[in-house]
Amino acid sequence: MEIFVSYNRNDVDHAMAIVNFLEERGYRCWIAPRNVALSYASDIVDAISKCKIFLVLVSKNTLASVHVLNEIEQAYKYYTKGQLAIIPFIMGNVELTAAFDYYLARIQHINATGNQEQATSELLEKIEQGLKSLGSAVAGTAETFTISQQLNDSEEIRLANRYYDVDDKYEKRRLKTEGELLYRFEKEVVDDLLKGQEHLNGLITTCMFAPSTMRKINLEKFDKMIGLCYNEKAVFEANYDYRSEKCKFYEQDVEKPDFEENLVKYMNEMGIDKFDFIDISMGFIDWKNPFKVIKTLKKYMKPGCRVYVKDIDDGVVMYYPDEGKLFSKFKSFYALDPISGFRKSGRRIFSYFKKFHAQSIELVHSGIDVTDMTIEEKEQMFFSWFGFIPNDFKICYNEDPSREDFKGVIEWCDENYDTLEETFMGDSFFFNSGYFIYKIIM
Repeated sequence: MEIFVSYNRNDVDHAMAIVNFLEERGYRCWIAPRNVALSYASDIVDAISKCKIFLVLVSKNTLASVHVLNEIEQAYKYYTKGQLAIIPFIMGNVELTAAFDYYLARIQHINATGNQEQATSELLEKIEQGLKSLGSAVAGTAETFTISQQLNDSEEIRLANRYYDVDDKYEKRRLKTEGELLYRFEKEVVDDLLKGQEHLNGLITTCMFAPSTMRKINLEKFDKMIGLCYNEKAVFEANYDYRSEKCKFYEQDVEKPDFEENLVKYMNEMGIDKFDFIDISMGFIDWKNPFKVIKTLKKYMKPGCRVYVKDIDDGVVMYYPDEGKLFSKFKSFYALDPISGFRKSGRRIFSYFKKFHAQSIELVHSGIDVTDMTIEEKEQMFFSWFGFIPNDFKICYNEDPSREDFKGVIEWCDENYDTLEETFMGDSFFFNSGYFIYKIIM
């Protein structure tokens, strides 16, 4: 696919006319909704990462579109890396807003207001120039991740996890299932934390799968909300679904040296002085130095700031009966998984916040068990808690086929996974997961 066409839906007739014009001349175009297969957000971010030409149709309608601005921001990252060319196609007498001007002002545009024949001729010329300058290079090559082979189950060793890609459809489905399972537990805690609170400024530190994160938060209580994630595609999807004047997501790893500097910049952009609420969902499991992250966040918390924390601790995982020791064997794989993070984080959250003199720290859930779950919820629990191991080890083995231990885990799961599920779904089987949920007041 060579050309991604970005436009406002009110200009669909103009957009399709241009697409037809280009495809009649042999170019391959991607345009929504025609080429959407699964979901708008994920398919759009994937298409932008693979295109060579990003053609944006700029009209008065465009300047009012948050979705088009999201697409431009995403494309601009590849543009600055020399991986695609951006062509603004100006339709009508428009004056760029500050947000659009930031990305497009320095890029030579095509003015299609006057002579249409001249404009389309110029468009073909710029497309050819763009394709020629990019050569045969593939735009938007997916960023690779390196898996550490130094595995250690010691509580003193942290495995910082920076693996997640929205292209991993299996993991995305697992996160969606996990969010549905935990919703009633999380929503109750967040509602209690925010009871009686209004006009809040909020921060989400690790928004890997926005629907699960946003579902539990009542945005009506907030004046402004900032979301952060280290994965640019996840950020795009979050902005596609939730961006507004009061809510915006930014690409940011909170353990990078530029975190505090960028956080202040984001706060200034959104008009936030300090935060009343911070969501830390599955942060400690990934962070190599949680103390440093919390130390930075503490500077920007108002007195009485509410903090919601959800994380993992395998130490509270229990299962009974396990006569064949299959669950014990499966649990042993947690410590061998190089991309699942530090899975003993839950127990340490109390001490971290105690060091920063939190007013109150309450561990609401030390594990979530199956005792009052419906059949559907038990199915969700099994997939959420057991589904990541086979997928993670397949990813690891594909990266390094020399790892016989990874291959062994995959083969064991292929042979025993169905038996695990059958036992798990039995009426007499008890399971307590390692989900930890805290509510904290600073």
